[in-house]
Amino acid sequence: MAGAFFAAVVLFASVAAAILAAPADAHARIALRLGAAVYAALGLAGIAAAFGGAPLAMLYDRVALLAFSFAGPALAAAALAGFDPAIPRRAAGPAVVFVALAALLTAAIGAALAAYAIQAGAILATLGIAGRARRKSLGARFYAALGALALGAGAFAFASGDAEGRLGFHLFAAAGLLGTAQAIRGAADRARA
Repeated sequence: MAGAFFAAVVLFASVAAAILAAPADAHARIALRLGAAVYAALGLAGIAAAFGGAPLAMLYDRVALLAFSFAGPALAAAALAGFDPAIPRRAAGPAVVFVALAALLTAAIGAALAAYAIQAGAILATLGIAGRARRKSLGARFYAALGALALGAGAFAFASGDAEGRLGFHLFAAAGLLGTAQAIRGAADRARA
């Protein structure tokens, strides 16, 4: 029953992050909402797995791999677009398609190590983006770094494989999602000021 509650936390954090990112740059907002949609699916799968038994638990594991390999890069793209709106837009489309195909492949074959590697790359990219955005507010950079580190801690919690690790994963995923949303909102507020 606790698993369903913490999965619902991720679901509600996904909705809150999508609302929180409303004033952000359009590209940042779209990327964040894409990541939030994957985390919302994770929340729904977690609720279903809490009540549905082994077959739905296996579905939950696949959705978690999808969250690692797709939502993490989507949130990194949101941070990049939020902190540096002058990024080349032509490169974004093929990059999203490539990451989406890689995410679907890792989730389909259950390649946890590949999903963790993609997530680690997204975390390092977000930390680099937050560190180099000197013109943005310190608070927005802090939230971006905190969100990235929370996503990393969630990956470690999920890798433990036990029920407590999954609960921690849900909480860290919610914190990472809301941290990234607050970061791009703060960057947008700073750009308007």
